[in-house]
Amino acid sequence: MKVGIVFTYIRIKEGFGSIVIFLDVLNQTVIYSFIFLLLYRWQMGRVKLIVDSTADLQPELYELLDISVVPTYFIIESRAYPDTSDCGITREELYRRLRAGEIISTSQPNPSDFSNVYRRTIDDGYDELLVLTLPKEPLSGTYNSALVGINELEGKYERYKENINVVCTGTTSLGLGLLAMMAAMRLREGQPVKDLVEELKKDWIKRVRIYVGFDDLYNIAASGRVHELIKEIAKESPLLKHAPIESSQRIAPFLKKLSFFKPVISLVEGEVDFHGICRKRKSQLDKIIELIRGDIDEEFVGYVVYAFNELAAKKLARRISNEFTIGKLPIEDFLEERGRSDLIPRFGSVPYGIIGMTLTSLVGPTVFGVAFMSDRQKKE
Repeated sequence: MKVGIVFTYIRIKEGFGSIVIFLDVLNQTVIYSFIFLLLYRWQMGRVKLIVDSTADLQPELYELLDISVVPTYFIIESRAYPDTSDCGITREELYRRLRAGEIISTSQPNPSDFSNVYRRTIDDGYDELLVLTLPKEPLSGTYNSALVGINELEGKYERYKENINVVCTGTTSLGLGLLAMMAAMRLREGQPVKDLVEELKKDWIKRVRIYVGFDDLYNIAASGRVHELIKEIAKESPLLKHAPIESSQRIAPFLKKLSFFKPVISLVEGEVDFHGICRKRKSQLDKIIELIRGDIDEEFVGYVVYAFNELAAKKLARRISNEFTIGKLPIEDFLEERGRSDLIPRFGSVPYGIIGMTLTSLVGPTVFGVAFMSDRQKKE
């Protein structure tokens, strides 16, 4: 039997490896196609993406995107609850406590929380890990916990230490969620972790934006985490000129009494900035839209986010849909191919996400705003 040309073409896409062998036998072309799912898993499934729970994605999305989650904590009556869907406290109970003025503290994961996830991941056959966390101190010690967790690896796990890449994203909530989506898609395409980390640090992290509004700053002031910001805001209001601004915890009760006190703040590259006090919801929405407009030319790629203030979030989504083109999220095509577009809930055409229980405990129930990708990096 005369065999002419043997040509092998390997194609790997979306979870399947196809080896197509073209054989020219007696001038007859025969095509054999074999599907090797295990080949794909071996080649593409060795990198694991890990995030902390403030990324605020749905559990089904984490599973589909092959993302492991390390929970942060909120503390009620000296008991620490993990920020998970089955933590033992309902969102309704959390809302009741916050509205009653209860101060609920928060805590980063312990290093052992991270090291336990690292071990399980390695045991599952992954030999390289990419860890994305919310901002560093004073906002959170999660990044440091992730690093210390690496040092806890011993024995057979010790040789994997240099393969664990921890990146502080400078963002949280769906800002962190967006970065996780983008990273998950690049890993599926086979981008090397080293290149992905470089792209995160040099581009993506510099373009993610969070702008949020509040009806009061009682909870975030009581946390003591952004004292300088609270002092700056207090100086903007004549009604607070005699308030005890030397302590953000002491000024918190004053802030709760100001029903018309509607500030707007941002989180960009780990820095929290103040953008003014608004007296009415409309002017607060106007300010957020103005900030968005300064960051994008046409397409809004991101989420409206909120804790319990759904009405304000819907109004903001309506304004965004009227003023901007709504672009595709990084995972939309991926979800459409799997018939899971339902995992992107929307107000009209605008995706929305619900802020998790740890962040809600920190910033309070009235928070709402946006998390999106800017068309440009932050100006120095």
